[in-house]
Amino acid sequence: MPSPVNRDIKIKKQREDWKWEESEGYKYLSSKLLHNEGFTHGFFTKQDPAISHVKLSKSLNPESIPYRCNQVHGKRIVLASHIDKIKTPQADGLIGNSKKQSLWIYSADCIPVLIADRANGFVGACHAGWRGIYGEIIPLVINRLESIGSKKKNLFFALGPAISGKNYQVNLDLAREIFLSINLNSKSNLSDLSINQISQRLISKKIAISEESSDKIKLDIRNAAHTQIMNSGISVHQISICPYCTFTSSDRFNSWRRNKSKLIQWSGIEYRGS
Repeated sequence: MPSPVNRDIKIKKQREDWKWEESEGYKYLSSKLLHNEGFTHGFFTKQDPAISHVKLSKSLNPESIPYRCNQVHGKRIVLASHIDKIKTPQADGLIGNSKKQSLWIYSADCIPVLIADRANGFVGACHAGWRGIYGEIIPLVINRLESIGSKKKNLFFALGPAISGKNYQVNLDLAREIFLSINLNSKSNLSDLSINQISQRLISKKIAISEESSDKIKLDIRNAAHTQIMNSGISVHQISICPYCTFTSSDRFNSWRRNKSKLIQWSGIEYRGS
């Protein structure tokens, strides 16, 4: 286990990789990783429920055309170009590959994931809680981007504010399914491991924290998603994780686990190309 000093250094470094910005009176976080590649994006804080993603998109770029989906904790991914403006699709992932498209997802404790292709300007967005990780939605977005011409070496990932491991207790059966979904290429070799062996592996990888209860464990979905992305063939240098926890940062973010209410925050990214 890392010492408190080392942990503080890590958190400080993570915060240095992110910056607070403000536009049109709206505060949001941006990832320096995506910003340095020229991608307009933002992870917004909690707002008045009447403030839509359309208004927020105009604060990033008045000329952008915002796209969203009705999120159902599934693994369907749609191209923004295929979205009917009259009927919002049920999906949890979006791909943008055309001028002025901006992709918008909403979250509370789940991870808002924004993806940027530095070579051709394509963008992706999805939200990933335990169901999204279990359903492998992030690897599916990677595959979809590859199908339209992206290469893994050119993809950059920003994982926005989400619930931290110390505040997210789950049962061991769920932890087992997450573990198998993280290890994408070796599920058959891992399926015979005991619950205790899986728990210890998750803890050793800092994806989980042990609990006093014998049938529970605390799951860090951000580290789970990070591991799943790396196991999909992405370098650690292509991924940035926001250090802010939605559960503890009550002044900035909504949290389902904290408030038990359907309040959200929006995150968006715009296609970068001509």
